Amino acid sequence: MSQLTPCNGSVSTTIDSNVIFGYCAQQMIIAACGPFTTLDTITYDALKDLVDVINRDRPDVCILLGPFLDSKHQQVENLQLTVTFEEVFKSCLKMIIEGTRQSGSHLVFVPSVRDVHHDPVYPQPPFSCYDAAKEDKPRVHFVADPCTLSVNGVAVGFTSTDLLFHMGAEEISSGTGAPDRFSRILKHILTQRRNLHLISNQSATMQLAKRILSGCSVDRRLPYYCQCLFFSFYPLYPPHEEINIDYEAHYNYGIMPITPDVFIVPSELRFFIKDWRIANVVPIFKKGSKSEPGNYRPDISGCICINPGRLTKGMVGGTYTRFLVKRETAATEERKSPCISAQVVKI
Repeated sequence: MSQLTPCNGSVSTTIDSNVIFGYCAQQMIIAACGPFTTLDTITYDALKDLVDVINRDRPDVCILLGPFLDSKHQQVENLQLTVTFEEVFKSCLKMIIEGTRQSGSHLVFVPSVRDVHHDPVYPQPPFSCYDAAKEDKPRVHFVADPCTLSVNGVAVGFTSTDLLFHMGAEEISSGTGAPDRFSRILKHILTQRRNLHLISNQSATMQLAKRILSGCSVDRRLPYYCQCLFFSFYPLYPPHEEINIDYEAHYNYGIMPITPDVFIVPSELRFFIKDWRIANVVPIFKKGSKSEPGNYRPDISGCICINPGRLTKGMVGGTYTRFLVKRETAATEERKSPCISAQVVKI
């Protein structure tokens, strides 16, 4: 079983957006997104079924994205709960952590803006209201939303915000060459690069990049146009009416430092797995010198994009995703996906 340790940087009141897993030849990852309860109850029946799956399959890593206590749940909206929101959430975490103890799986908890007990502003800091038992602390990890994990050298990026739905609602053109709607939206996200022609201070830009990749916060004294070099986990402006964004924090913690090998984008839209290895996506030259990599839109081949769906849909169970990753040891010029296999499974 691999070890997980946080990168250098603040992990208390600030958002630490990078987490690193130790070495292992091949790893199984399970990812599931809330809501974890059906609309008529707070008994977490679907989540209990997922705990059974974790104990059976013993994945190396299990990524659980909120909401854990959905602000849109009927009993929350109608004020029918007899205990506090935080108590319900702590009870949920205790069930997951203690229930999966025999599996030894690393658990990664990701907040959502729909979590009624947590800060509803994007990007979000990690959960801080639960203190795991001493025996569970090595395998329990609370991370920010959005977040990038390195699992044995495999970059896994994710955000619990329904980015696909928000961007799809704003799409006004389909002439990008992508074969379907989901592919078009994902291509917009993964090939974004704003105001690149304004970047003139190369040393400042490199300083910013090094701080991001080392897990440090961004120096706000750096010019705005240097920060625009990087991709955003939420590139939509103005944002959807359901989301509140702190843009000062967004420029520090809402950026995507690299194109991930696996990109998890949970949505209310239909679940899918998009394999960019067969999508015929190539770097697109924009202008300037053809020998300068920065004059091309990024190559997103080798990126696996997954919408695991929701663990519950209304009154019934939903879906989650399970995939295997393995980083190739031999260096090659062509980027290849480390994802060996992936599937979306009904709970």
